[in-house]
Amino acid sequence: MSKKELNNNTKLSFRTILFRGILRVIIIPTCVILLLTGTLIGIFHIKYLIEAHQAQAEMRAYLEKKYHQHFIIKNYLIEGGGFARRGGKVADAHREGSSYTFRVLEKDHRLYHDNYLSALYNEQEEKDLTKMVKKLSISAVKYTPDITIAPDVADGIQGMPAFAEMLRKYGDHIIYEVSIVVVGDQVKEEDVQNVRKLMGYVQSKNPKSYAVRYVVNSRTEDAQYICQEYGGISEKTAQETSKDCFKKSKGKI
Repeated sequence: MSKKELNNNTKLSFRTILFRGILRVIIIPTCVILLLTGTLIGIFHIKYLIEAHQAQAEMRAYLEKKYHQHFIIKNYLIEGGGFARRGGKVADAHREGSSYTFRVLEKDHRLYHDNYLSALYNEQEEKDLTKMVKKLSISAVKYTPDITIAPDVADGIQGMPAFAEMLRKYGDHIIYEVSIVVVGDQVKEEDVQNVRKLMGYVQSKNPKSYAVRYVVNSRTEDAQYICQEYGGISEKTAQETSKDCFKKSKGKI
């Protein structure tokens, strides 16, 4: 072998050794970091699942103690959390045998808030609303009661008082609202009349605080026309509703 060939082989061997050394320096630490990262992620995920299971069990216990009913908890998550900051625990819930879903959240450590009573009363009032929609011959594609109880009132209630009793005691803290969705090319006088009649209906339910949300989904546009009317003490009357109430917005419900 010539001296030139020997020198070339030596250079190749040196380069190979150098290349392998660089790979060891880069790949091995990288693999170790990835392995540790995966392990940590797995540990945090398991920790989250354990904490989620415990949190949901505590939410269920809170609801069952307060309302003496059995509940299903689902869609648990932590909202508003961040580095060095504890987020709020939130979940959806529904009573066994009911499709009406409501939210339950932990405002502070084992201090909860929920809107189960709103869901319960919405479920109870659905039949009356269905009768009214049929009576008025409204071609609605969707209609729902949407009863809202002030959180400070709802939090202090134990058990499930009759809705009439709640209205008698806390009517000014409860908004009796109905939401109606119809389909049309534009807002008609018939829609205005429907809003007025529905305002009369919700007023008969809770004259202290009531509302109607009436939506016309456009057939020809990606748009909707929304009329939101409120009534009650010191509020305008239903007779003031006009086409001007309807505001156009993009998208459909």
